[in-house]
Amino acid sequence: MEMGQVWGRVSTWIMLVGMRFVMLHYFQEDVTGGAVVFEDGEGMFLQAVSSHSVGCKPLATAEALAFRSALLFIGAHYQSSGCIFVDCQVLFCALNSQTLDFSEFGIIVEDCKQLLVDRPDIQI
Repeated sequence: MEMGQVWGRVSTWIMLVGMRFVMLHYFQEDVTGGAVVFEDGEGMFLQAVSSHSVGCKPLATAEALAFRSALLFIGAHYQSSGCIFVDCQVLFCALNSQTLDFSEFGIIVEDCKQLLVDRPDIQI
């Protein structure tokens, strides 16, 4: 491939799940929050979506919660195909595993898998 040549993109949007989480003590409550960023096929910013949940969650669980929130958002707002980049190895491996995990994290991941079954046009 020559310098400056760009691979063609198949997706019309890209979601970057390089979530940055904050653990806050907000009005006597511990809160875990995160955000995802949507880009178009050319890498231009489309929008960002944030989510939060009450309580300090383990990082992988917090990532899975934000991922599920993002999938629900995609289902409601994006009808076109797209790609999701996940930078949490634990979440990525769990999404691609056939092993059943009955922890809070595993249950959230199973929900995400079901949402992805409903949208075969989304690649991870």
